[in-house]
Amino acid sequence: FVGSTLLYDAQRDIASYAPYRRAIERTRDVTPPTAVIGSWDAGFNAYWLRPRRVVNLDGMVNSRKYLADVIGGRPVSEYLSSQRIEYLLNMVPDTPEARGLVESRFFRDPSIPRDCYDILAAMPFERQSLVVYLIKYRCRR
Repeated sequence: FVGSTLLYDAQRDIASYAPYRRAIERTRDVTPPTAVIGSWDAGFNAYWLRPRRVVNLDGMVNSRKYLADVIGGRPVSEYLSSQRIEYLLNMVPDTPEARGLVESRFFRDPSIPRDCYDILAAMPFERQSLVVYLIKYRCRR
């Protein structure tokens, strides 16, 4: 019998996700169950953060409104407001440049000034050289 299951070390793989699970637990600790959280790569987050509502921001499974608004060039801030997003959860590469973008200009988006959000946590996810950011978005209209 030859297959990927023979090469897969489940215990090692599960353990390597422990930092990400801690980031999810921290998110659960600081957000109310009624929170609306925007997230890229949202599937895992939506499962572990329920009953919180997680809105996917990467455009892969969103509505036509997302396609028309965000992908079509309207400011991200308008979409965040229309979806009533209060928090953002995102992973970025653990590099000075990526951290700088989050900490100073929210991923280069001019529609979201720095005074519109607070960084609640920056949690390392060593398995993939990433940092998981939990952000409180304050400029909803």
